[in-house]
Amino acid sequence: MSAFPVGLTDRSGTITTGGTAQDAAAFNSGRQYLLVQNIDPAADLWVNLGATAVVAGAGSILLKTGASLVFEDRVCATGRVSVIAATTGQKFTVKEG
Repeated sequence: MSAFPVGLTDRSGTITTGGTAQDAAAFNSGRQYLLVQNIDPAADLWVNLGATAVVAGAGSILLKTGASLVFEDRVCATGRVSVIAATTGQKFTVKEG
């Protein structure tokens, strides 16, 4: 098993206020890897990269339960990571490196 080429920073958390977008990670021009995963067993998570996430809005990406979004190497998004979900306390995982 080979080692991952960059260290990962855990930016995982919970939705602070249901229905209100929040930043999960700030802009990072050096980002080489990004994982965003919806770990809530019953609710959707919306993600936007570089702009504010909105539910069912242009530019936002829907992550159903268990779904993830991964960027790496030369196609890694460096903009801020904004998330929104309907329920306060909904959990999400974000790892960046």
